[in-house]
Amino acid sequence: MTLWKCPGQDRRDFKPEDVVLAPCPACGAEIEFFPDDIMVRCSACGKLARNPKFNPACAAWCAYADKCLGAVAEVYRRQPEVLREKLVGAVNRILADFPAARRRALAAATYAAELSQREGGAPLVVTAAVLFQNIGLAGPEAAGTGLEARAREVMASVGLPPEAIEAAVAVLGALAGGPGTGQLEERLARDALRLADWPRETEGKSPLEVEALAASFETAAGREMARAKAGRGCG
Repeated sequence: MTLWKCPGQDRRDFKPEDVVLAPCPACGAEIEFFPDDIMVRCSACGKLARNPKFNPACAAWCAYADKCLGAVAEVYRRQPEVLREKLVGAVNRILADFPAARRRALAAATYAAELSQREGGAPLVVTAAVLFQNIGLAGPEAAGTGLEARAREVMASVGLPPEAIEAAVAVLGALAGGPGTGQLEERLARDALRLADWPRETEGKSPLEVEALAASFETAAGREMARAKAGRGCG
C-alpha cells in the first residue's frame, strides 16, 4: 500500500527552510509540504498533490521504498545502474588526458561491479571508491586532501545519496592508507583494484606464485576471479 509520508524520515530533524510551499495543480491554492510528504491533500479543493521536492530516486537504496512507492519502487531500483554510468562518465572525462589512469579506473570499475554482484555489498560505493582512487594517478595536484573534496563534488553532481557518498569517501580514505572501514565494500574495492593491476602484479611470476597471489585476495569472489584469470594465462 502506498503511503503519503516517507517512514524513513524524522520530522524532529527538519528545519524551517526544509518546508516547501507549492501551488495545488488542480486549483492553484498554496500547499505546505514537509520533506517526508509524498502526497498532501489540498485543503481548498480536496485533491491529492505530489510533493514537487520529493525525490523517488531514493528508492534505489532506501529500505522503505516498497512502503512509500509500492510497485513503482522497482523502477527506481534500477537507478544505481544509471548513477554508475554517470560516475564512470564523469571520471572518464576527468582522466581524459591521463590514459594509463583512465584505463585502470575503468577496468577497476568493471571489476567492482562484477565483484559486488557476486559477493554483495553496495555496488555504487565500491565503484565510486575505485574510480576516485585513480584520480590521484592524474598528478600530485589531483591527489591528497583535495581528492576527497573533488570526489564529494562529483558524486553529489551525479545524484548519489548522501549515505552512499559518505560510505564511498570512507572507503576511499582507507584505500589511501587511512583507517580501515571494516566493511565488505572496502575489501571489494581492494580486490577490484588488484584485478585491474593483475598483469603488472603477476608479471614474471611462476604458476605457484600466481596461485599464491590469487589466494591472497580478500573476498571469495576476488579469489575466484583471480584464479580464473590465472587459469587463462592472461592478465
